This record gives sequence, structure tokens and C-alpha cells, in this order.
Amino acid sequence: MNQKQADELMWHMNEKMLLTVPKPLLHMVGKAYLNSFRKKAKQHMLRQENGSLHPFDWEIQYRDINKNEFMIKIKKCGFITYADKFDARGILPGICAVDYIVAYYMKNGFHRTKTLGYGDDCRYALNGSCPLKPGNGQK
Repeated sequence: MNQKQADELMWHMNEKMLLTVPKPLLHMVGKAYLNSFRKKAKQHMLRQENGSLHPFDWEIQYRDINKNEFMIKIKKCGFITYADKFDARGILPGICAVDYIVAYYMKNGFHRTKTLGYGDDCRYALNGSCPLKPGNGQK
């Protein structure tokens, strides 16, 4: 399987799994997920400051924007660290694209200009919109 085929397979598998959730519940599940993600990001920052992160964990900067939105800057990506250990970085484009599937179907806002693992700021919104696939220049 070439890289493009692997990315497409990853996309279709994740889309199929996500769509097992009844569509009327997807936005509610998405808001609950992001609220949990927001809370865990704050806790993660504390563990990070205490030096108690697992070697394959993410290093982040977190910032609340308002009640609806928050931003996370990935300083070190756990997926990249793990993939590098096994010389498997090629799986990352497909894994990183899953953010778009989740935000699109759950009707949450999501924006980034490049893949998380390369230091981009990611902006999340409990209510918002997101393109189904990354746009030009986005990974």
C-alpha cells in the first residue's frame, strides 16, 4: 500500500467509526468531548510543569479564548515521538487528518494551518464549523 492509499484507508476507517454515533447525538458528543479536552489540557499543563509526562506524551501550551473557544499549541507531538521510534512517520498524515473528520461531523469549530505535530496553533470551538478535509497548505 502506498502513502496515499494508507491515508485514504485511515480516513475511511475513522469516518466509518465516527458515523456509528447517531447523527442527532454527534454535536452533543462533540461538545462533551471538547469540554473534557479543555479540562484535561489544563491538567496536562500542570503535569508538564512538574516534569511528570510520559516520554511519548505531548508538550503543549493551552489558552482559553472565551467560553466557546480555546487554543492549543503543540510543542512536541506524542505521535511523532512514537512513530520515530518505530520508523513509521508515514502514518502521521492519515492520523492527523482525523481532526477534520471529528470536527466536521460533530459540528465543532477547528482550525489549523498545518499538522499539529509541527508546532501549529490549533483553535477549537464548541460551536462552529470545519471543512471536512484540510484545505490547501494544510496537512
